[in-house]
Amino acid sequence: MLDKRQWQRLDVDLSAVCSCSSLPKEKFSLRVININETGTCCVVPLGLKLGQKISFEMELPGRGIVRAVMKVVWSGYFEREGEYRAGLKIVEMPDHVLGVFLAYYRSHFLRHGI
Repeated sequence: MLDKRQWQRLDVDLSAVCSCSSLPKEKFSLRVININETGTCCVVPLGLKLGQKISFEMELPGRGIVRAVMKVVWSGYFEREGEYRAGLKIVEMPDHVLGVFLAYYRSHFLRHGI
């Protein structure tokens, strides 16, 4: 079976703090398990709604904190792992922050010749 993904995933284990646009003062933590050039896959504490926008803040090791507005593009319960996961797409991120995010992502593949 061919993988239809456009961007290669980089497996990570990072923490992020988020808030939903509907409840901006209610913060929750999630675990980022992979990133690509357009977003992240995360383990989330609850199911998130498709299309929902969230404020997202994550520290990239050696690169600093990145902040973005992300949109939920898929969400579901993974029975085997016993957890909710969501795909989050970057919809708003300042250019200089996007540069940091992409440099972190791409540096892994350059180091490993992928």
